[in-house]
Amino acid sequence: MKCIGMKRLSLILFLTIVFESWAFSFTRVFFMDKELKNASLIKEIIIHGYTSRIDTLPNQEPIGIEKVINEMTFSVVDKPDILLKYKPPYTGSVNQTAYYDIKQKDNYKSMIPPEGYWPSIGDTVLVVFDSSNHVILFAEIIDTSTTVEYQFWSPYHTSSWNTQFFISSPFRPVKTNDTGKIWEHLQEMAKERGYEFASQFYCSINKNDLWQYLDEIRKK
Repeated sequence: MKCIGMKRLSLILFLTIVFESWAFSFTRVFFMDKELKNASLIKEIIIHGYTSRIDTLPNQEPIGIEKVINEMTFSVVDKPDILLKYKPPYTGSVNQTAYYDIKQKDNYKSMIPPEGYWPSIGDTVLVVFDSSNHVILFAEIIDTSTTVEYQFWSPYHTSSWNTQFFISSPFRPVKTNDTGKIWEHLQEMAKERGYEFASQFYCSINKNDLWQYLDEIRKK
């Protein structure tokens, strides 16, 4: 009985956090077909390092002073010896800032609710740059005994900045917790917008399916 009671308490706590996040935060919505079609670069990359700086965030209340990513050094998997630099834009906005938050994926996924992170040095990930050449998404490469999957996440997701993915096959939603009405509401929102599914925090797709999907949407 004690175990059941603790599980119920944990679920109530999770739902409370999620509802408060929705009520008092911003939501970044990714319509994945449009995001990927308009992307300037989608590649598997290797993370080689980061530098940091201190920024003032005037749009934060009270005004924040935060450690942020100054530059990310990386290479494309098929050209590993050519080092490239990426400098995130300065926005002054809390929810569009590249916080110097470098985490192992296991730590990220254990958070309730999960928070975004920038990949660790040495990680190989898929990256999506938007039409302005800014990083908007990463994807973990999950290699199982039968398939290779990409699981997308936003590095900007924080406790005050939600992420929602609107997707259709061959993408799949990732249901992190049985949140009942929240999950049902997300699926209703997806249908209203002409998508099969909606997902919070992550979405997944088979690696081979992604590249075929990109070819198809770019022809439209």
